[in-house]
Amino acid sequence: MEFKEFENARLSLGLSVGDTCALVDSNKRSYARWRNKGDVPNEKFELLIETTKISKDDNKQLTASIDYLRVRFRTCQFQRIINEVMGLGNKPFISEVYSRYGYTGFESFNHINLYYAVDDDQQGTLIEMTGQGCREFEWYLINEQKRSWTHFFKKCYEFSSSFEDKHFDRKDFVRFTRIDIALDEHYSEIGNYDLGRLNEKKEAGLISRKAKKYRFIDGESNKKSDGKTIYFGTRQSDVMLSFYEKDYEQCAKLKLELSTYHKLYGLKNRYEIRLNGDASNKFIFDHIHKKTDIGLEAIKVLNYQLQVFEMKDSRRVLDIEWYSIFGVTDVVKFEMKPKYFPIGEKEYQWYERSVAGVRKRLEIIENITGKSRLEEIDELAEVKEKFRPQLDYLAEKYGVEILYD
Repeated sequence: MEFKEFENARLSLGLSVGDTCALVDSNKRSYARWRNKGDVPNEKFELLIETTKISKDDNKQLTASIDYLRVRFRTCQFQRIINEVMGLGNKPFISEVYSRYGYTGFESFNHINLYYAVDDDQQGTLIEMTGQGCREFEWYLINEQKRSWTHFFKKCYEFSSSFEDKHFDRKDFVRFTRIDIALDEHYSEIGNYDLGRLNEKKEAGLISRKAKKYRFIDGESNKKSDGKTIYFGTRQSDVMLSFYEKDYEQCAKLKLELSTYHKLYGLKNRYEIRLNGDASNKFIFDHIHKKTDIGLEAIKVLNYQLQVFEMKDSRRVLDIEWYSIFGVTDVVKFEMKPKYFPIGEKEYQWYERSVAGVRKRLEIIENITGKSRLEEIDELAEVKEKFRPQLDYLAEKYGVEILYD
């Protein structure tokens, strides 16, 4: 058997040389000899296949999506970035005095945030999108711009060409400082992977990992469960893995029954790959130049960072259940999940959660006492100047006139 084929099998599984040698009853010295000769004994290759034998489980499906993104530009010209890179120049961004990440300027449109330095091109401008921001930006990419994430990433790099007279490192002008890829495991009535098993395997020495830091949270409290969560690495790591029971987490947040959530959303576990700094920048650079699939590359990162084993006939072999999810290339599908957020939606949600009940109670009090303080408060309320561009935008869209006074 050619060594190249053997090596490609090892790399595709994310196995280290040491782990591979253990699986095929060999050692690193023999491995080096195989590499130099260019071939591997057939029985060793057959043993690798046997110990890593994986079959696709059609009941386990993964959907990949971008769930967080930060992009930094070495320029303070944030409005050009909004117009030329993001294609959102016609949207009513709100300007606020807000300090975060060391920036003093802040612009936001619903869930899409921009931070900028007032007069420091070195610090420049930072785009930040959380999960909701990514979903919202995808809506505009697809429905208004007919673009994809790949087009947007390329535009970020192309934007630097307009700054040829500047004295800066072109490779450093645009940096993707963080990207989170979410791999969502669809709910299956016949069962999903139990994250508690990963913790058991870790305690039993059946996990090989790159990250030094490990944390397991059971999630059980007061006879209720927020679901199990496992962290490999920290927020400061180049790569951090975060696995959690998405259904339990969302049910606690949304106050839904588990069965209802499964019917509505059809998800069970989420496996997040968080890339920071150089790891994030390289991931996106490779995606553009090598035309890689974001979902498949995320799985490769996961498999490189983590290997899961089980015992079979007193031998350590790859865990079949784990790799039926993460060891098959056609089990994952990268998707854009666009979601439209009307202007005012965040405020409506906040009002419903935090204000509506209080206002209702005050209305009842006024019906009892005969007072009308709410009417007085409403009459004196003013719309802050920073919110008026949004209202003007809506007024023009619907063809109505606004009187602020």
